[in-house]
Amino acid sequence: MQSLIMQRTSPLCWMLMPVFTERIRQFDRTYCLDGNASNIASMFETAFATGDQRMLGILLVEPNDSLPRVVGHIICGVDIHHGVPHCVIYQYEKDLKDEDMQATNDAVQLAVDTWALSLGQNEVMALATSDSRAKHFGRWGYEYASTLVTRRIGDGR
Repeated sequence: MQSLIMQRTSPLCWMLMPVFTERIRQFDRTYCLDGNASNIASMFETAFATGDQRMLGILLVEPNDSLPRVVGHIICGVDIHHGVPHCVIYQYEKDLKDEDMQATNDAVQLAVDTWALSLGQNEVMALATSDSRAKHFGRWGYEYASTLVTRRIGDGR
């Protein structure tokens, strides 16, 4: 399994963009009920096409005869909270375990850290879809900070 950072200068990345954005939308349909994936997918498409570095997409792929087989993804962005920018991992998912799972996860975390540092940030946050996923991040030094709760009002999304 290899990680592939989605870069606009790569013809392969352009070919895999529909797969990447569909994974973002599918993740949302599976884990989230806020309808945000279309927004995240659209934001990434715009950032990718314009070269905006405030979003990072990484695919996990296995070599194949034609296009690599996509077996995972991570999508990150910069959110502004109280006027302060924060690098946030929005989604992370791997469809299968590879022989060297820890090395793959470490390589992806290094890519995320490098991206955040390149933006002048010194902190990365992750949105966890469960307590067990939140604990999983402890392997890379993430610390539980708080719980975000949401109350939806009105009919709009």
